[in-house]
Amino acid sequence: MKLIVKRCILSVVTLFVFGVARGVVWAAETDFSNESKQAEEGQNIRDVDKFQYKFEDRPDPFLPFLSQDRGRDELDESPIDEGEGKALTGMQLFEPGQLRLVALLKIGNKNVAMAEDIAGKGYRLDENMLIGRHGIINRITEEQVEITESYKTKTGRVVTKEIIMRLKKEGDK
Repeated sequence: MKLIVKRCILSVVTLFVFGVARGVVWAAETDFSNESKQAEEGQNIRDVDKFQYKFEDRPDPFLPFLSQDRGRDELDESPIDEGEGKALTGMQLFEPGQLRLVALLKIGNKNVAMAEDIAGKGYRLDENMLIGRHGIINRITEEQVEITESYKTKTGRVVTKEIIMRLKKEGDK
């Protein structure tokens, strides 16, 4: 009986030793395979590191898309007040949008227009008359008054706008 027990113990120990040894070999193989996978991934990462971003005709990807300073400088259409101390008189007190065209007249060979402000007070408009801060009345026709506003912006650009005041007929709003 002692012999049978010894053989059983010996076989169990043998299986355990071989099993542990086999497990160590298996663990070593998996570690080696993990290292080889990591090495392959490292090569892939290194290939990616070789990429160079070309800035030619492309925006910088690390700068914000919208910049307050940049947009303000390029698109700022506000005029420079060159005549801040100069007092405005007559029709310079009114911008064209504040007036409503009520009549177009022909006096001799000269065209004249009548406009009224919000309060209902009427004003006479003649050609080459200054209107608003930067406008001048270019031409008065039988249907409309053409005004040109020209001013210099903070960026140094000269902006010219054409404004047309039309006579509204009875059915128009």
